[in-house]
Amino acid sequence: MLVCVVLAVLPNAKSLYSNWDLGQHSTRGPTELTTTTPAGEKISTGLDKDYAFHWSYGKVELLTLLIPNAYGGGSIGMLGSDSELYKAMKSNGAQVGKEIQSYTYWGDKMSTSGPVYFGALVCFLFVLGMFVIRNPMKW
Repeated sequence: MLVCVVLAVLPNAKSLYSNWDLGQHSTRGPTELTTTTPAGEKISTGLDKDYAFHWSYGKVELLTLLIPNAYGGGSIGMLGSDSELYKAMKSNGAQVGKEIQSYTYWGDKMSTSGPVYFGALVCFLFVLGMFVIRNPMKW
């Protein structure tokens, strides 16, 4: 049995060791498993609440699920010659090309690669399906 365990672990030893080693130095901290002292007190050394929710949407930012770019696009985006920033830079003598690269996100997160957009039509069809479908499988 011991030989079987060794044969099963050996092919994965490199990745198991690197995951263990990274866990020792990670900013996420140790495991979130809660331990108990002999006196019955719970000890947890897991993630901070602020850190865990650092990339969560703000309350009003959920509008981006229905309205694309309601809080801007990604952290960095390209603005064309029709944007107000482009016109202001051009009128102040800045040398600009056809587009300029600028911050296009103004939500609660520090940065984002772009908002999640489900689409109003998809959400409407979901709500419609909740009322139209009479099959118990719906629940």
